Amino acid sequence: MEVYYTILNDEWDCFDELLLQYVSNNRRKKVFSYRFMQDRKLSLYVELLCRLLLSSLSSKNYNDFVFEVMEYGKPIVIGKDGFHVSLSHTRMCAVVCVSELGEVGIDVEKINEAPLDIMNTCFSQNEIENILCGKTDELNERFYKMWTCKEAYLKQIGCGLIEGMEFKSIFDISNDLFSTWSIDGYQFACCSAVKEEVRCTKISEKEIRNFYFSVDK
Repeated sequence: MEVYYTILNDEWDCFDELLLQYVSNNRRKKVFSYRFMQDRKLSLYVELLCRLLLSSLSSKNYNDFVFEVMEYGKPIVIGKDGFHVSLSHTRMCAVVCVSELGEVGIDVEKINEAPLDIMNTCFSQNEIENILCGKTDELNERFYKMWTCKEAYLKQIGCGLIEGMEFKSIFDISNDLFSTWSIDGYQFACCSAVKEEVRCTKISEKEIRNFYFSVDK
């Protein structure tokens, strides 16, 4: 499984306007559905990052890939390439994972003060116990690790956060199907259909821009 992530600055500029031409019409509509410029930028770059990664894994150009969004927002790649994708973004970080072995889900969250008051609505009892058990100074990390694992699992099965998920536990799933790591102040988690090695690469905002602007030369 290949993972690309990027950390963006929070300003929307003329180069971002130019990059809109490299994403789908549906993505452009989604970009402009956001009120805040930071959210628009994340929405734009997550598809740019996905197309860049798919292009690097194949002999196709970035614009050869067509996406369809399923119920609950799960994206699929149309065609016979056998690529399975998942996207996530939060607080100026965007991440994409691609697998050729089966459905995948990925999530990323900025590690902040954990909102413990929402645990009863999101987590099962054994998940809550796992978060609360351990060193106090590691509680935030445990919360976001659990949160991202659960989000990644729900994305992997294609259902999103739905009512009643506090009654389902990630501990009912093989630990081999999860990969978690924290870097640059963010917590990441992947969930796959089969056990996979994860290769994570950081791509700078400049590298993304250079990739797309170079294709027109």
